[in-house]
Amino acid sequence: MKTKKSSIRRKLLLLVLFSIVMTVFLVGYAGANLIGKQADESKAEVLNIACAEESENVNHILKRVELSVRMSSEFAEDLLNSGMSQDEALESLQGYMEEIADSTDNCLSYYFIKNDPFNPFETGFFYTLNALDNSYVSQETVMLGEGGDTDWMTYDGDGENPDWTVPHQYAYSYAPIISCIMPIYKGYGMFGYVGIDVNFQDITESISNVTGYETGDAFLISDTGVIYSHRYLSAGDNPVEENPEEFAGLLEYFQMDNKTSMTYDYTYRGVEKSLASTTLSNGMELCLSAERSEVDADRRSMMATLLPVALITGILFSLITVFVTDRITKPLRSLTTAARRVANGDMNDVHLDVKGHDEISELSDIFNGMVEYLRIYIRDVERDAYVDKLTGVKNAKAYRNSLAGLEEERKSEENIAFGIAMFDLNDLKKVNDVYGHEEGNAYILNACRLISRTFENSPVFRIGGDEFVTILRNYDFVHFQELGESFVKEMNEMNEKAENPWEEVHIAMGFAFYTKGLDKSVDDVFRRADEAMYRNKRIMKNGAQGDIDR
Repeated sequence: MKTKKSSIRRKLLLLVLFSIVMTVFLVGYAGANLIGKQADESKAEVLNIACAEESENVNHILKRVELSVRMSSEFAEDLLNSGMSQDEALESLQGYMEEIADSTDNCLSYYFIKNDPFNPFETGFFYTLNALDNSYVSQETVMLGEGGDTDWMTYDGDGENPDWTVPHQYAYSYAPIISCIMPIYKGYGMFGYVGIDVNFQDITESISNVTGYETGDAFLISDTGVIYSHRYLSAGDNPVEENPEEFAGLLEYFQMDNKTSMTYDYTYRGVEKSLASTTLSNGMELCLSAERSEVDADRRSMMATLLPVALITGILFSLITVFVTDRITKPLRSLTTAARRVANGDMNDVHLDVKGHDEISELSDIFNGMVEYLRIYIRDVERDAYVDKLTGVKNAKAYRNSLAGLEEERKSEENIAFGIAMFDLNDLKKVNDVYGHEEGNAYILNACRLISRTFENSPVFRIGGDEFVTILRNYDFVHFQELGESFVKEMNEMNEKAENPWEEVHIAMGFAFYTKGLDKSVDDVFRRADEAMYRNKRIMKNGAQGDIDR
């Protein structure tokens, strides 16, 4: 019995068909993996960026309050240890703290509570904000530990830094508050506490507008799971204790160092969700969650496009190989090699250059198109992660990356020269509240254009709702003085020509320049620029434009 021979053409055809099926499978599998991986990264980026941007806004308020309390504590200790009488010292301290409170956003009250069990009638002072005329009114104070009004005051700090309380409310306050307090020392003993109360409701209303997704929901929680602010849960609830199986690992996630690059997935009341979290400067966790069905929508959409394209491509070119077998082997090897690179996540310089006008060249063109489509998709996702959507300038994440690069450059270069300019938009909240958020956005855009025009040689970043920063190098570094004067002049001219209040721009700014030996890191330069801007902001609030502060 003779064995049926198989022709070379048939063998080649079978080989080519098998190779095409494997190629389509590899491309489809690689595309699915890349899309899935990129979708997961995009989900984490969107949630973490939205969470980080709002934490910048909240931390801006909290750190300003901490600075005010620290300044008040240092001023009080200087007075008490100067030999001045206690009455004179307290009177000076009260005046100083009222001035500080006037320039501190969201401040509802300020106080000094004396810690003297031998003289309970001298308790210091306690002033609360009168919402009708924005003046501060003196209230009665009680000694620590002698009543419910001070049960909230517990200081767990190290004695050298301010500490925050949990949200609370007492008789004098018309809204829930959080308190920032710091001890005062006279000689070697603790004399009392100074503190500032912040309107916690303003903070919760601010974060309630942060979503990231349509099903997104932002809330505040402690690192032990106690709810401080939530759209549906009551303050004081602890869902972690009530549902330990659903929230297994959440508290450990709060403690992770790399949590800003990942999300926590969980199921609550039958709904699958993803959550991102950032720790605020007062120890609270700012969380942003969204339903997985919406978070994974891009992945499903891309899969729905990729799989039919891969299937149709496989069927089409399987038919083509019936007519073309002699010229298929060499191009197919290149195609398979390129597909394997894509499967391994390597799309750098992946391009097939098959000459001719036959079907194999068409297959190569389609493959190049699919790779280019994936490359553009990934590039667009990465670009969106570093650009502020409203203004088009770079965002806070891009700024942090630039600072990290600048820090490495500072360590390696002996004579590095750079500066940081901070900008803060005054009265943005007032424009939003009085005229609306569209006018507030117009205010932000006008301010951004002015900053970008003036410092056109330097990168501009929007690092918060009302804060911009630019890193000064080369020409802008050398000519910062005349650029700052030009900035103030053009700002004044814009305000004179403005027909509507929201077309005006009132921007406080501050400069700081790297000084070797003084600055231990780039963050030190940033802090000095922020302090200079804060001084300029206070001058502007007192009715004067102020010199360029640095």
